[in-house]
Amino acid sequence: MPSGATALATTLGAAWGTVLTARPDLVLRGLEGPPADSTEQTVAKVLGARQLVQAAAIARWPRVAGRVGGAADLLHALTMAALATSPRYRRVAATSGAVAVVLAALELRGARS
Repeated sequence: MPSGATALATTLGAAWGTVLTARPDLVLRGLEGPPADSTEQTVAKVLGARQLVQAAAIARWPRVAGRVGGAADLLHALTMAALATSPRYRRVAATSGAVAVVLAALELRGARS
């Protein structure tokens, strides 16, 4: 039975991935203001798809995938910290980075259980 942290990481990761994959325009418009171009929407969809795959892997193999997923989310948070230096992407990068830090903490905690 998965730990509470693993279950929460899986649920939140799957929800975030679903929203990014299904409606990247709404997320990006809400965070950036102006409508996102097709490249920005494609990047959001790819990140959303990665999050969905990661959530499924963590649900299936909580310890191993939780460690790998936690590391991937920490790496993602670091790249978002760098992107947050751009005025255009500051809000979207800060939001994405914050989500990644929360998910990484839950994934790594769940992997230890």
